[in-house]
Amino acid sequence: PSSEIEELIPVFEAETKGAGLFTVIQYREWSNEYRIRTRVETSLTKPPISDGPRISKMLSSRAARKITESCYYMAAKHGGFKTFVTGTFSVEVRQKIKNGETTIQREVSRTMNSMQKMYQRGWTDTNGVRIEGASKPLSYCWVVEIPRNAGGEENPHVHMMLDWRVSKALFKEWSTRIEAIWGNGYFHLEKIKDPLCAGAYMAKAAGYMTKGANQDDQGTVKGNRYGISKTARAQGWYTVSESELGVMGKLISELHEICLLKYENLYIARNHLKKSLEQCPKKQKHIRQSIGKKLQAVREKINAIPIVSSQYQLIFKGSDSFHWFLGWAIAAGWNTCKRPSSRWLESFNKRLRERRNRRDVKRLKWTDHEWTYAIEDYNKYLQFEEVESLLDDYSIYCLENCQ
Repeated sequence: PSSEIEELIPVFEAETKGAGLFTVIQYREWSNEYRIRTRVETSLTKPPISDGPRISKMLSSRAARKITESCYYMAAKHGGFKTFVTGTFSVEVRQKIKNGETTIQREVSRTMNSMQKMYQRGWTDTNGVRIEGASKPLSYCWVVEIPRNAGGEENPHVHMMLDWRVSKALFKEWSTRIEAIWGNGYFHLEKIKDPLCAGAYMAKAAGYMTKGANQDDQGTVKGNRYGISKTARAQGWYTVSESELGVMGKLISELHEICLLKYENLYIARNHLKKSLEQCPKKQKHIRQSIGKKLQAVREKINAIPIVSSQYQLIFKGSDSFHWFLGWAIAAGWNTCKRPSSRWLESFNKRLRERRNRRDVKRLKWTDHEWTYAIEDYNKYLQFEEVESLLDDYSIYCLENCQ
C-alpha cells in the first residue's frame, strides 16, 4: 500500500513528549514480523495480589490471542496441529462437577497426562503390533466452554488441538483408547486435513476454540480455563528499541485508517461469509463447502496483506514493509531519541529532592521571621503537599532552642 500512503503524508505537528510515553519496536523470529506500538505508563502502584481459588466467567481476549498465536506458531515451525478434539461430559460427571467432587481442570489435566505418556511411551494394538512412542513431548492446547443446553442447564465441554496423527488403519483403535482415557463422555477426534493451511482450517479451529472470548455467558470455571503445552507456546516478542513517542501515535492511527479504507471490502466479505457459514444448516453440505471455499479465498487475500494494523500498534510481515514505514515515519517528523525516563523514576527523583530539601531545612538556624517566609517559599517552589510537617519541624526547633 506504499503508493497510496505516500500521498497522505501527515502534517507536521507538535511531538508528544513526557515521562512514560514510549515508542516500542519489537521483532518475532518465528514469524519474521516486526511490531511498532505505543506504550504509556499510567500507574505507579502495584496491582493487587491475587488470592484464593482461580475462577473465571469468560475467556479473555489475551487468552484467545495466545491460543490463536499457538495455532499459527505450530503451523509455521512444527507442521501444525494434526487433530481437533471435542470432549463432552456425561450427566453423572456433570453432577460430580456441580457437587465439587471433581473439576473440569482436574479431568483435563488427568487426560492430558495420560495421553502424554501414551504418546511418548507408545502402545500396542489388539493384533500385537507395537506402535513406538515419540522422542519429543506432545504439543497441544485446550480451552473450556460451558454453554447452556435447550433446558437451560450448563453443558461443559472441552476443545483441543493435538500435534498427533496416526494412520487410517490405526485411527479407530487409537481414538477408542483415547476416549477410554477421557472416560467422561463423548470424545470426538477429527483429522485436520491440511495442518499448514493457517488461513483456512487453522483459523477456523482457533476461531471455534476462542469464540467465547470476552462474552460473559460462558459459564463459571474453577481453575484454568485454557492450557497450552510448553512446546506449543508461541515465542514472544524481542524488544529491539524503546524511544520517545514523538508523532508515532498519530502515524500509527493514520496508517490504521488507511488500511481500513483500502481493505474494507475484504473484511466485510469475510464477516459476511463467516456469518453465512454459521447460519447454514449442517445438512446442506454442498452449500457449506461452497461458502467455505469462498471464505478460504478471502482469508488468503487478508493474510497476504503486509500490515496488520490497529489504533495503537502495527505489525509488519517481513522487513520490507517495516523499513519502508520507518523511512516514511522519519520523513513525517518522528525521531529515534532515546527512551525518556519512566513516570515511576520521575516521581522517585521528585520525592528524593523533597527529602533532601527537608533535611537541609532542619539543619538551618533560622529566626522565627526567616522560618515563616521559608515555609511559604518552599511550598511554592517545591509544591509540598504536607506543609504541616514543616510546621511540626518549626515547633521542635523552637522547643530545642528554648531549652
